[in-house]
Amino acid sequence: MIDESFIKSNFLGRDGFVWWIGQVADPKVWRTEKTRIDNGTEAWGYRCKVRIIGYHSFDRNILKDDDLPWAHVLTSAADGSPAQGGFGKLPLLVGGESVFGFFLDGEEAQQPVVMSCFHRSPVVENCSKSKSI
Repeated sequence: MIDESFIKSNFLGRDGFVWWIGQVADPKVWRTEKTRIDNGTEAWGYRCKVRIIGYHSFDRNILKDDDLPWAHVLTSAADGSPAQGGFGKLPLLVGGESVFGFFLDGEEAQQPVVMSCFHRSPVVENCSKSKSI
């Protein structure tokens, strides 16, 4: 019997779509001067740190926010990309958002990408400010 791992290409779109739900980490760990992409206004790059359900412990004593993986953030084609001639919108993630995404590397699960955010009512408490969930 042929081992399934011999057939896998680990190439996006070839081996299945591995999706996830997670929470954007506290902005203190990813909104730093090193990730700022402008000249003084509050604009950060297209990456953030994400705690992914089923992959990362939500106990911050076990896994600190600093140790979470960086996730790329997709933008819609309608929003464009500011890197292309300065036109487009930057992501407005502030930390604590519940997000939907996928792994670029499939089951290897090392390259997360944020696709979208779940709506949250203003009356829901921001979990990123608590010590553990």
